[in-house]
Amino acid sequence: MSNHPNFDHFKRTHLKDIQPGVREGWLKKKGYEVHSWKRRYFVIKNQFIYYFASASPNSTPKGVIELNSKSFAEVKEGDDSFTNIIISSVHRNQEIIADTPDMGAAWVDAINNHIKTLKKVEEQKQIEEEKIIIPFNGKTWPEIKNQINVCKHLHERHIPKKELTELLQSLGEETCERYFYNILNECFANWTDEEIADYVWVKFCRNLIRLEEVHVKDQLKRRKSLMKTERGKIYKLLSDLNPVFGGTQGAVLTAFGGESENSDDILIVLGRNSQAGVRLANIYNQIIENNNISFGEVIRTILDAMERWRMRTEELMFRAFVTGITSNWNPAEVASLVSFLTTFTKEHDSFPLFEEPWEELPPHALSFIQAYTNHWNLNEKKEFITIGKSLWGWKFEIFKKLTTQI
Repeated sequence: MSNHPNFDHFKRTHLKDIQPGVREGWLKKKGYEVHSWKRRYFVIKNQFIYYFASASPNSTPKGVIELNSKSFAEVKEGDDSFTNIIISSVHRNQEIIADTPDMGAAWVDAINNHIKTLKKVEEQKQIEEEKIIIPFNGKTWPEIKNQINVCKHLHERHIPKKELTELLQSLGEETCERYFYNILNECFANWTDEEIADYVWVKFCRNLIRLEEVHVKDQLKRRKSLMKTERGKIYKLLSDLNPVFGGTQGAVLTAFGGESENSDDILIVLGRNSQAGVRLANIYNQIIENNNISFGEVIRTILDAMERWRMRTEELMFRAFVTGITSNWNPAEVASLVSFLTTFTKEHDSFPLFEEPWEELPPHALSFIQAYTNHWNLNEKKEFITIGKSLWGWKFEIFKKLTTQI
């Protein structure tokens, strides 16, 4: 029986009341008083991991493991099989055993990812509490809109780059954090994709900072240093652009360095439709071509954008954006991208942001692949199918469906 101090509160909870969980499944758990191993059905839900003796909908928990932002799961030291897991919870360390290494790895990832979510919730709660104490002292949106309109009037409806920078600086950090995406939406309205690409790459791709330890007169001191490439250029990431083009209002590190969240709504500066996806692809492509962005960084940017923008893979924006920045990729590169998407959507299938894993090849996944195969020759299509056989866990029926439609 659980030693959680408030377990009486959970005794009447039924399994069906907390389903679906973030992750569910059978594991073995080490007892608190009698150190025997018992098979239990585990469910991650909210800030708890419940465990039951049965997977019956009406079963009640044998115990709960409480999590917070400081909790973590890790493989027990010395265990090479990845099946023995330690969960550092609010009250004590808990030991569990998974049936297979893959299952153990999946549970460790699921628990730690869920803890990251709990941390975000705690941070958001703290921000909301601070808002109550510290009132907003920036400008209102009507005041900002009026200032933007005056600037547009002076420059024939087209705000030059210099004026946009000066506008952001004049508005101040607090106002820019709260209305960042609204401001860019208004100011980018008459800009070309090339103008936007040039501006955001120079202005918003953040320099990565690292702390260096140096010895000065036998004293160890720390200093900040810009990370640079081998060529001596400041190291920038393409994925730095994702929070500039969309996210929760105020969740972008602006030129002023502040970060806060005011809303759970995702705002996309250029819109959230197929046309917006095409424009975003054009902007990113110019930056990719002009700065020799690596294949791996493009994939990392796509996955980061999916999570940051809460972009589902069946959205028209997703297809236009992703196929647009990878349109010239060969079969091997596209196969690698599909593999990452397959893994990514499978790992995130507990979130409402993502749909069924791509192992099932839903219709939107097939149409995504067809966007590439439509301009490939027969040999390239065969190459893609051959690579796919060795990479993905698709059943024969799925491959038959794929080969007949591409």
